[in-house]
Amino acid sequence: MRDAFQSQPLVAGSVLEALAQHAVRRPDAAALIHVEPRLDGNDHDALELSYTDLLRATQHWANRLAAVGARQDGAIALLLTNTPAHYVLMLASGVVSSSLSLNPLQSVEYLAQLLCAAGADILVVPTPQDDEKLNLLGHAVASLCESRRKLTVLEIGTSPWPEAADVLTTNTTPLARLAIDPSDTAAWFHTGGTTGAPKLVRHSHEQQKIAAMAFAAAANLGENDRLANGLPLFHVAGAICSSRALWVSGGCVVNLSSHGFRNPAVIDFYWDIVSKYEVTIAGGVPTAVATVLEQPVTADISKLRCGYAGGAPCSASLQVRFAEYPSGGGRLARVGSERSLACSFERA
Repeated sequence: MRDAFQSQPLVAGSVLEALAQHAVRRPDAAALIHVEPRLDGNDHDALELSYTDLLRATQHWANRLAAVGARQDGAIALLLTNTPAHYVLMLASGVVSSSLSLNPLQSVEYLAQLLCAAGADILVVPTPQDDEKLNLLGHAVASLCESRRKLTVLEIGTSPWPEAADVLTTNTTPLARLAIDPSDTAAWFHTGGTTGAPKLVRHSHEQQKIAAMAFAAAANLGENDRLANGLPLFHVAGAICSSRALWVSGGCVVNLSSHGFRNPAVIDFYWDIVSKYEVTIAGGVPTAVATVLEQPVTADISKLRCGYAGGAPCSASLQVRFAEYPSGGGRLARVGSERSLACSFERA
């Protein structure tokens, strides 16, 4: 049985271990930049969390979740958009329980079945002021679950910090190490597979770290890398390849708004964001890649060194378009197969 926070060294095998190490080595380095572009073309609203901030926020939320009844053998369901709080809660849930990020486009019955299958004790939803539609969906799911299991609904804002002042002061060691058994369940991910019936895939902390390190190695990620993530956090591509992989390598996630590529402003100002936040790796699912390639490049994107696409078959024509797309004094060169696209930057 693990405690939420202990002041002893981390047990090897978790993403949080790497995150904590980076927080000690490079405490002020950016770990997460949340960008909310606006269609009116004005400057983007942005929130930056350093590695110290991310670790502290994780610590505070883990304490809060434990206080409202999180159990190690249960799960914490997250019905949230890609807010900074969602990133932090994924990590914090794995400390005291396990996370289950939900696709809000699924039906109430489908979501209720997932919560019951994962043994969820807590459902986190936005406040009505932040997202009324998701708030109502969450309470509908909770009502359907009432006859099956006890469920606590926790309404939160978009901030990565808990609102309760007493929670913020419960921990007196800002960079306390997290004691985690690598074999413990870190998260559940849902998939319908070929039948469409709810299915869950279990991830241990060790498995997530290995997956994150594998992607980091494949993309040659390092401390100077910044990856633009517009993918949903209920999918492994958004939760591991485009976030945890950056944290195990000391890089930074540039989160493309609460709604990712579904936000029209992200598409319209994609290359401006890539330029302003010095993104080195850009991409997404093939449809998103195709859409952003329609946008003219009027900003300096010379920091861009690598592109990626996955999650669906990628056509040869799209690979050629990406390969020929301008990037500073060079171009993006295509490598990979029809089902994936990985691009490396070549200087002219």
